[in-house]
Amino acid sequence: MSAREEEKPNERPGKRQKVGLYTLHYWDGIPGRGEYIRLVFEYTGTPYDEVKDNSTLMARITNPEIVGIPPNLWPPALELANGKWLSQTGVIINYLSPKLGLAGYAKDDTDLDEEEKIFLGAKNAQLVLTVLDMAVELHGVHHPVSVNLYYEDQKAEALRSAEQFRASRLPKFFQYFQTVLETNPANKGGKGPFLLSSLTTAADLALFHNMTGVLHAFPRRVKSIQESGKYELVFKLYERVQNEPKIAEYMESKRRQDFGMFGIFRHYPELDNEE
Repeated sequence: MSAREEEKPNERPGKRQKVGLYTLHYWDGIPGRGEYIRLVFEYTGTPYDEVKDNSTLMARITNPEIVGIPPNLWPPALELANGKWLSQTGVIINYLSPKLGLAGYAKDDTDLDEEEKIFLGAKNAQLVLTVLDMAVELHGVHHPVSVNLYYEDQKAEALRSAEQFRASRLPKFFQYFQTVLETNPANKGGKGPFLLSSLTTAADLALFHNMTGVLHAFPRRVKSIQESGKYELVFKLYERVQNEPKIAEYMESKRRQDFGMFGIFRHYPELDNEE
């Protein structure tokens, strides 16, 4: 069983009602990597469709006769209104960010030249990819030997992996994003906090999703990290995004899929500890 197949929670077909210029193709039943893209659409109020038919997903997105050249390897995949397709979470977000005003500058900003906009967009992508690195490491905690094995087949190794992740890797990521927030001059005076410039970016939304996921997967460890007081700005960013009206509405809606025992963020009580 492959990593992506393992993430399939069921075989329930999804319904498609065309409402937007973008169609997200992803597994039904989990937030997963598709959630980073959903949050971009939800925060900006961008209409989008979603196809969540687990029985046809892989055959559909990997077929060059459907998606063009080169074909996709894994979901999520994004179908554009012009019939072209993109895959890889970071690539999709990088494509959408400047179009939807999430690259560190407003869409109608005339004060920045094109080179400055490209550079800000690249910095936003840098932060998004670091967030995704964190997600990859977190997934590896419960699948440290092979993504082709069930968790129960590598539980002993997962216990060792979790110990290292809790003690070293998770604080390392928290410290990095705390430093980013501390050194962003736009956050002086109590504004934000924002990861980049003085606007919410795709990186802010991506980090919010990781925070939501790690709070689900390691609630005891995250509580102890928060109580240490070392990463106050990281938790403030999480709370700020959580309370954004469109995000708050989305998180309470039926569009939002709960975490479970599939996907990146899973809660195994035996892997969690306060340290």
